[in-house]
Amino acid sequence: MSLTVRPAHGEDVGAMVWIDAESSTNPWSAAMFEAAITGTHSWSRVVSDDAGTVMGFCIADLIVDELHIHNLAVRGVARRRGAATHLIRSLVTEARQAGATSATLEVRPSNIPAQRLYAQVGFRREGVRPGYYTQPAEDADILWWRFGRRAQPE
Repeated sequence: MSLTVRPAHGEDVGAMVWIDAESSTNPWSAAMFEAAITGTHSWSRVVSDDAGTVMGFCIADLIVDELHIHNLAVRGVARRRGAATHLIRSLVTEARQAGATSATLEVRPSNIPAQRLYAQVGFRREGVRPGYYTQPAEDADILWWRFGRRAQPE
């Protein structure tokens, strides 16, 4: 399966809402996705397969030299098949070309698949946000990828 990453558009919102509802205990609304896509600093992207089906998305902002990833999800059928890795690496490459020097995100400590994915591409835990998540309540690990570091762990 060949994957393509492109900027998210309004016509992608339905797929994004569906994927987020499948993936999250506290999914975003269509209005939240629409606002994120059209935001001033938006770097929102979707990854699609050969048929053009949206397989996943990443909602991020690029502010000055920092990429902040707010939401990332992939369809259940596309998980562990490289879609999320391809999406993150593509977005980070694009952000670096635009002058970004780091990327950051929050993730549940209990989300082991996401923790593994982020570590594999270059993110490292640098802090905790107490009480960040609801449904269920949980702290968040704050992960950073400082681009001066190796992209792949040894």
